[in-house]
Formats: sequence, C-alpha cells, structure tokens
Amino acid sequence: MVFDGGQVDDPATLFVARDELRSCAFVAADRLGEYLPALQTRRASAALRARAEGRTVYLGDGRTATPSPGTALPTRRVDGAAEM
Repeated sequence: MVFDGGQVDDPATLFVARDELRSCAFVAADRLGEYLPALQTRRASAALRARAEGRTVYLGDGRTATPSPGTALPTRRVDGAAEM
C-alpha cells in the first residue's frame, strides 16, 4: 500500500534508517523509472495520479484492476484484519 505522507518542508528533518536503506532521494515523477523497478514505478505513478485526482485506486501488478461486477474488493481494517 502507498500512503500520502504529507509535505516535507525541511528534508533535513527526515530520519533515514541506515540499516534498512543505503540511500534516499527526492525524484521528479517523470524520472521514477530511473530509480525503481518497473512494478514500483507503476505503483508510484498510479499513486501520484490518484492523489492529483483526489481518489483511490485498486491495482493489480501495479496496473489499474477492475473487479468483475458484484465482486467485493478486499479492504483492511486499522487493526490489520482483512474484511470483505
């Protein structure tokens, strides 16, 4: 899942867990493919489009997934338990 973390006014205030990440960078959306594998590029691009449009999207393999009519999409509760 991708969540909007808000706006970062001062990048110096970010904490990078060096034992988990070897580097980080702010990258323009049109250059994501230079830094991410194809699946993550599709996911990040879809998330940016959804944010700009003020909506959510359901993806499969990083592509917009359209469920069959009458099919309930899985949701996740705050406590992490799956719901249908």
